[in-house]
Amino acid sequence: MFDLVDSLRKSRNTESIVEQEKIRSVLFSQTAECEELVLEAYRFEGIAPPVVIKNDDAEISEHVRHSEIEIVIVELNNSKDVSADAERISHLLPNHASVIVIGSEDAISTIRNLKEIGFYYLFWPITKQELIDFVRSVSENRKRHSNRGPGQNRRAKYISIVGAKGGVGATFVCA
Repeated sequence: MFDLVDSLRKSRNTESIVEQEKIRSVLFSQTAECEELVLEAYRFEGIAPPVVIKNDDAEISEHVRHSEIEIVIVELNNSKDVSADAERISHLLPNHASVIVIGSEDAISTIRNLKEIGFYYLFWPITKQELIDFVRSVSENRKRHSNRGPGQNRRAKYISIVGAKGGVGATFVCA
């Protein structure tokens, strides 16, 4: 005989659990307001929340050394010069990660400078929907274009070695 109660119980237990969208990201924050906005936006949209770390040079270099990151979100709202701080931080971040800078400096020169070093820029204040749309766009660009985009214009660090005369070891150091 067909038992409707058992059938309904089984269907409730086998309901699929919605998995979170996986975007491996990290937030280096300066203010609690930005941190809360990012976490709420990720949670509301069903994206795995980013790792949140204080925006400090030592913390940044320590964290990126031990983890695989797709998207790095750097908050520079308390910065006096967003371009200079982003340039300083760029040497601490891995070249394969896409970097989104959130700042309150509203100047086209800032956007151009950040694009030149391979960073995306979001002007603060932003809404949760703007943030999520931007993060998803960056993530899709990484997947669609084989990691090309502003994040891939970042170059490795170069050094120059000049030997003034023979026998100083310039060739040895270069090799």
